Amino acid sequence: MKASDINEERLLEIIRRGSSFNGQKLPAILSEICEALPEYPCKVVLAKIKKLLKQRKIDGYGCGCRGDFKIVEI
Repeated sequence: MKASDINEERLLEIIRRGSSFNGQKLPAILSEICEALPEYPCKVVLAKIKKLLKQRKIDGYGCGCRGDFKIVEI
């Protein structure tokens, strides 16, 4: 299984939805993204996220922490 197997649009939509806490919209966190893509190991999802970070399609932290990912608005 490779990062390229993950549908980029599906991943971007998950990130676009983000997280929420007490009704407040927050950036997407890595653990929730991995839960939304159960067919892929989290390390493969993180590799795809790092690719999107490098392409500047998303913003956040690709170190494996929470991530706090959000779509880059152009």
